[in-house]
Amino acid sequence: MFSIGLPESPFFVVAAGRPPFWGAATAPAASPIHLAFRASSPEAVDRFHAAGLRCGATNNGGPGVRRGRYYCAFLIDLDGNNIEAGYMRNLLKTFWMLNKTIHATCEDTGA
Repeated sequence: MFSIGLPESPFFVVAAGRPPFWGAATAPAASPIHLAFRASSPEAVDRFHAAGLRCGATNNGGPGVRRGRYYCAFLIDLDGNNIEAGYMRNLLKTFWMLNKTIHATCEDTGA
């Protein structure tokens, strides 16, 4: 996982093994992905999840709060991809604090 290690900071995961939502037909380089979208509100997350279910997607985690302030929902689309929509309250405050921490760290190390 790539991250700066602060709570709720952006991250990118590179993992080994088979995710539990992969079916028997999935294989490396031809396998589903996890795709996440930033939603404009909790209601947008709810609408994403409801619309996906109406269109034939499978519930992979209903709308709700996860990791403190993160409201999100997950679906498995018709191709087996894990699709996420999420909304973070106080997102601007989180990014301001993250930016301030990065600059302080760079100044401390002379970078």
